[in-house]
Amino acid sequence: MAAFPRSVIFLLVALGAAGIAAAQTTASIRGTVLDAGGQPLEGVEILVAGIERSAVTNSAGIYRFNDVPVGERPVTARRPGYTAGQRTVTVVAGQVAVLDFQLQVVAQQLDSVSVTERLPPPVLLGWVHDTFGRPLEGVEVVLRGVNRTVQTNANGRFRFDSLEVKQYQLTARFPGYVAGQSLVPVRAAPPTEVALRLRAFAQVLETVEVDADRNGLYGTVSTTDLEPVVNAEVKVYGGGMTTRTDSAGRFAFPDIKSGDYLVGAASEGLEVKPMQVEMPRRRRLEIAITMEPENVSRRPVPGQRWVNHDLGLELSFSPSWKRMTRSELDRFRGRQLCDIARIRSIARGTEATIILDGVRALNPWSLCAFNADEVSMVTWGRGCTLMGMVVRPPPLMACLGVWTR
Repeated sequence: MAAFPRSVIFLLVALGAAGIAAAQTTASIRGTVLDAGGQPLEGVEILVAGIERSAVTNSAGIYRFNDVPVGERPVTARRPGYTAGQRTVTVVAGQVAVLDFQLQVVAQQLDSVSVTERLPPPVLLGWVHDTFGRPLEGVEVVLRGVNRTVQTNANGRFRFDSLEVKQYQLTARFPGYVAGQSLVPVRAAPPTEVALRLRAFAQVLETVEVDADRNGLYGTVSTTDLEPVVNAEVKVYGGGMTTRTDSAGRFAFPDIKSGDYLVGAASEGLEVKPMQVEMPRRRRLEIAITMEPENVSRRPVPGQRWVNHDLGLELSFSPSWKRMTRSELDRFRGRQLCDIARIRSIARGTEATIILDGVRALNPWSLCAFNADEVSMVTWGRGCTLMGMVVRPPPLMACLGVWTR
């Protein structure tokens, strides 16, 4: 057995020691927040002195604050409409400190002439639907900044209560659909309303070897009603190949080489987002492209064709280490991009300037807003540009390209 170099052994020992040291200098705080009547309070913000982040109570009024430095720590619990609670707790390394609060409702100020009326906390109402306007039930809707999650009802509706007047980052996720993202400025009154439209995924099917001599990329183009799209133009961006579907909606690129490509389809009155495809070395892959009715109310994105063209060239010719593709991301199904060590290392944290699908800049944006199984590719090292325009990230912040499925 070959011996490990001393430098490797020293590095492993140092990393282990660093982990032990970190565990010995931090601990956790947990507790429950109740109102004057002993009922749990949801949405109470918990602040620990000296720590920039915060925690929020759940529907049972429970919170937990991890990685708190040891020592005496002033803690504040606050929620609009209630007096703030302030207490001090002693944090001991490796232990969980318990700290509960009971908040009192802010009394209205009265005098002989006027009554000071306090408006109720802001409310966010929303609706999630598919590309045909049909409501989607059971969609997970995440409100960043307060780390709260709800699900849509049978009418596709959702509601967030007890918010603040500020801008929130909203994400809607549902199996089989591309996640919806939106920045929502919440006002004091009346309730803020927002609608999110989710688009179904294009599908990559498992390879079916129907003919030993049938190589290349092949598949079908159909509508959402599973009707074949005849004479649709199918294009491989970056590969310089174009063909049209036959009477059954089928197409084939028998001479395509192994590699990464962007494949799109075009037909009058229909639209589909190009999908990223990885041709295996055995050069045999089948895909299904589902086209939707064209949304005439949505303004076309200027330069979208050039975005597709440039991305196709990058897939074909840029080094593979400058991206994570669909097959790599599939290993992290159910996890968020901020949980992937390689991406977090490139971003130097959990936030980055995001160029979304080559047409939208999110500056800055949380990587935790994206699930790995909603993303077909993450790119870096190509500069921070949006259709030829330079996007300037905040100092020391990385710029990543995120391409949804």
